[in-house]
Amino acid sequence: MHGWFSAARVAGAKGLDGKLRLADASAFLRFELSGCRVAFVPPREESPRFAEVCAIEERTLDGCIASFAGIEGIEAAQGLVGCHVLLEGQAPAQGPDEVACADLAGFAVEDRVAGLIGEVASVDADRLQPLVCVRRTGGEAEVLIPFVDDIIVHIDEDARRIVVDLPQGLLDL
Repeated sequence: MHGWFSAARVAGAKGLDGKLRLADASAFLRFELSGCRVAFVPPREESPRFAEVCAIEERTLDGCIASFAGIEGIEAAQGLVGCHVLLEGQAPAQGPDEVACADLAGFAVEDRVAGLIGEVASVDADRLQPLVCVRRTGGEAEVLIPFVDDIIVHIDEDARRIVVDLPQGLLDL
């Protein structure tokens, strides 16, 4: 059976040589995709419709930088911003330890030292390092927490809770 599945979204161009900044890119982060054929949708008049994965770099929790055969130069890369990157084949099942950033809204956020900080208001995943915007308890100003392994200790989907280990002073910014 022939099919395609959405594996990422083009969030931006990186550099002058045509590299793409991909968000929501769990398939690119979990599998070796060099040589795989991709399609960009919706099609853009001045941009390639199909390409081949050359390399994946600068991996983060939710995205990466990728280069593709057939996309050369910043103009070609910028023309694809906003497109979905489709991979040929069947979508892999999501692993038990993976949580999509968009699904974190409403989760309670607790620091190991400070205790309950607040609730996830939103997640800005349109960057290489996603930021979790936490609405503080007690009406204090919101705080942005980088969604990185050094800070995120554990995500309990059943309890809708994120345990973090915040650097000293982050809550004071």
